Amino acid sequence: MDLMRAISRPLCRGISTMLLPQRPGNRALDHAITTFNHVRLDRVDLLGELDGAGDKRRSFLSQIHRVSVGGLALSLVNIPATKAGAYLCYTFSKGRTVINPKTAKPTSILAFPTQYGPIISAVAHAIVMESAARFFIGIYQKKGVPEMLRQALVCIFKATITYSTQRHLSDLTDRCGWRGLFAHNKIAEMQLGLKGNSIAEGDVMVLCIRLASELLQGKYTLPPSSTRTSPLARHEQGLMATLGTHLNPNSSSDAPSHRSSLFAQNVTPRAVDLVQAIGHRFAYDSAQDSSISREFVDVWEADCMLHAAGWYIEHAGFTNAELHSRRVAAIERALPYLEGVIRDWGMEKWFGDIPLTSRAAEEEFLRRLPTFERRELRNEIGSML
Repeated sequence: MDLMRAISRPLCRGISTMLLPQRPGNRALDHAITTFNHVRLDRVDLLGELDGAGDKRRSFLSQIHRVSVGGLALSLVNIPATKAGAYLCYTFSKGRTVINPKTAKPTSILAFPTQYGPIISAVAHAIVMESAARFFIGIYQKKGVPEMLRQALVCIFKATITYSTQRHLSDLTDRCGWRGLFAHNKIAEMQLGLKGNSIAEGDVMVLCIRLASELLQGKYTLPPSSTRTSPLARHEQGLMATLGTHLNPNSSSDAPSHRSSLFAQNVTPRAVDLVQAIGHRFAYDSAQDSSISREFVDVWEADCMLHAAGWYIEHAGFTNAELHSRRVAAIERALPYLEGVIRDWGMEKWFGDIPLTSRAAEEEFLRRLPTFERRELRNEIGSML
């Protein structure tokens, strides 16, 4: 229901709501700030008992445990959004041409590594994250899994897919030039829409800080890696060891403290990096057991390593040139399969009429736009032609 229609009816006593301006990138929902002033609730309206358990924090988290389901579900939207962005950029690039100075003939810009590279990276991200999603959902649905572990898995998946999707959609927007910036071509709009998901059902950075703190304190452990010697697994292990050194004994006991200034300064700013490293390891493990193309797994792995190039150079013996060479080689191996993957996704069913996808679609879109001109000037120009 439209929010304006909903709030036009009388509200209950003590409730007021303020309609916010429309958020960029989000056309499906309106947003409002609602306040409650001494509103009486029946006991059945409460999440739980007022008395609760001794540990109020644990009791509250137990009462809102379904939030993690929402966090997982919202994160899944990143997968079709990345597929759509890759399809749109691929289709635009295939049809967009420039004159080849050697042949003096039109050449598709898709032939340039600067164009097909980001598209292949986005495709690899979507493929591996789809495999990872099935992996995380499978563990989440198992009976007997502790609630804290379920929340940890959701946080890991959300952090891993959210930030990477933003980066890929931003790259795809850039590769479409000025057209990519407009909402009617969808890529930038999807990116902004998904930006809100990083906050909905728990701000992803706050969730990562809590998870990193709990893992470093050893409150629980995550399922071990099935590829412990892989570069991504070693990155996870290395970050855990490095950040664990900042658990300082506090002044009143010999127990490790996650509330010291040392921890706040050195761990919390890197909590997202740690959780993403864990997520990369989980995703890589899941990709080993699936039927997805090895070429795209290699692209995704190379992208992850380049994203944390400093660690691999300092701790894993790689040079910067070697990391880039790994990605270049992986991209070139995946290139012959790109068209087939894009075609198999069938994205044209939903996005085939977007102006970005063809000259005919763009011309039809432009014909429907309001046009302002000086009529006599137009006639003069017409006579000159």
